[in-house]
Amino acid sequence: MPATQTDIKEVRAGPLSSLEDLLWEWVTLQERTARLWGWKDPLWWSGERASLGGFAGAIWRVGGIVLEEYPTQKVSRIRAGRQQTNAIGRGDMDFTLASVDFVVEAKQCWPGLTRQSLPYIESCVADAERDVRLATAPRQYQRLAVVFAAPSSIRADSIDERVLDWVDTARAIKGCAFACVFPGRTRTLRWPQDSRIYPGAAIFIKRVSSRSR
Repeated sequence: MPATQTDIKEVRAGPLSSLEDLLWEWVTLQERTARLWGWKDPLWWSGERASLGGFAGAIWRVGGIVLEEYPTQKVSRIRAGRQQTNAIGRGDMDFTLASVDFVVEAKQCWPGLTRQSLPYIESCVADAERDVRLATAPRQYQRLAVVFAAPSSIRADSIDERVLDWVDTARAIKGCAFACVFPGRTRTLRWPQDSRIYPGAAIFIKRVSSRSR
């Protein structure tokens, strides 16, 4: 696979075609924040809360309305058609876009920049699916499992080829809308706390059916 120094960005809305504009805005926001912060402190370094904030910003920019980190009843389990609720917990996100309501539960993952990271990402998607099935939301809401991924490597050699290889692997996550951004200017940027290279970010979104009975 040939090396490249250009930006790598991609959107594959797949089963969630209505979110294509939102995914492109998410890509733009990731790139813009990295640029405005001098290519030294990209948003994807900062974990789940920052990732959710960036996703919320993209929703607002395409005309949506967002509620984050709100108090809500949490369903702990469903058995024989009956649900058991815990005390008030925190919901990750509700948003409305183009007159459609969504409830979101999200996970942040830190895979290696290798093809072997696929099972780990799939596990994070499954965890987000489980959580959003247990979210309390009106019946008309669509449930979305969202996973933010910031792959990393300790090695700087062949980084361009390995980024392209990782993106090709990430496309194999079944049933998900997918977007990624790997700016050329952050391709070898190391996080000071662990000296690893985090060259970019990806997002996976899966529509989830209502709670299992």
